[in-house]
Amino acid sequence: SFKDFEISITDDGSSDGTKEYVEKVKGVRYLWQEKKGFRLARSKNMGIKQAKGKYFLSIEGDVIPHQDLLRSYLPHLDEKTILLGVRHEIKRRPKLDELNDLSDEVVSLDFRLETLRKWKDETPEKPYMYASGCNLLLPTQALLNVGMWDEEYQGYGKDDYDVCMRMFKNGCKIRPVIGAYAYHIDHPHGHSQASDDRFYAKEKELGL
Repeated sequence: SFKDFEISITDDGSSDGTKEYVEKVKGVRYLWQEKKGFRLARSKNMGIKQAKGKYFLSIEGDVIPHQDLLRSYLPHLDEKTILLGVRHEIKRRPKLDELNDLSDEVVSLDFRLETLRKWKDETPEKPYMYASGCNLLLPTQALLNVGMWDEEYQGYGKDDYDVCMRMFKNGCKIRPVIGAYAYHIDHPHGHSQASDDRFYAKEKELGL
């Protein structure tokens, strides 16, 4: 089995017993920050600063990775390439004994799937607009070179687009890996106009 990886759990101020549960699991790094709104970008940066690997895989709290996710990424690793994984939607949070096969739980396929499948022949002009932090693999040094996630983004927004945009501008390629998929637990989410405005202003500033 694939064993060459480390796990960091970065907790954005939860009070649901996560810390107590994780402390029982060997080999997991646990990082916590005080709850001051939705600070996902800062939470991810905590993990990156502690990471020792050459690649950083972003998996969020509402996502369950497929058991072969890391193995699926392995042949595509490159220190100048961002890899876009796939996220299929499920409706409920499964129990631990149901995690081996969630294919029957899928209610909708990744909305980007058609574009990702055509990527080799029809690469989008702005490929960073297809990034999703639910399942996103980034070369660590290239990520550090652009200053990691922008912590000014708070709430649901375009923080994933932003970090990939800056890495793209800095010379990174962006490619999908169709076989690297995870399950995203579908749920309502808000929208931040401030985040949109910040992203598009930065995009214009970069000349993209």
